[in-house]
Amino acid sequence: MIRTKRIYDPLSPDDGYRLLVMRRWPRGIPKTAVNTWEKELGPSTELLGHLRNGLVSWAEYTVRYHEEMSSKRPLIAEARSIADRGDLTLLCSCVDEQQCHRTLLKTLIERPRRPRLATRPQTLRALSPWAALPAMNTQRPGASRR
Repeated sequence: MIRTKRIYDPLSPDDGYRLLVMRRWPRGIPKTAVNTWEKELGPSTELLGHLRNGLVSWAEYTVRYHEEMSSKRPLIAEARSIADRGDLTLLCSCVDEQQCHRTLLKTLIERPRRPRLATRPQTLRALSPWAALPAMNTQRPGASRR
């Protein structure tokens, strides 16, 4: 089960594996309060600053956070693996859980995995009925090749 929680909330036996997902370490929190700190799963400081200063709406923030996380798939997969083995609690310092990246991250981790293709894309192209067609001549008539 995946939970989200504020890092300043008291520890609980139900927390399971505690994963801190912030760019900066929170003030007053000892290193022993979390199992792992994965700052790359937090929003960029630029994006977080834009949200806090009202430069982007929550909807725009959500889109941009998902874009940032698209390059962090191995980290998300690792978090999913931890959650598959037991309880996982995502931690950050945001007060409003409904407008916090930890809630967005939770949905990314909970998404079903895409099935992997049994064959490589090159093989799929070779199996395509269009693969047997000759290549089209894309040059204009009378144009010389360089």
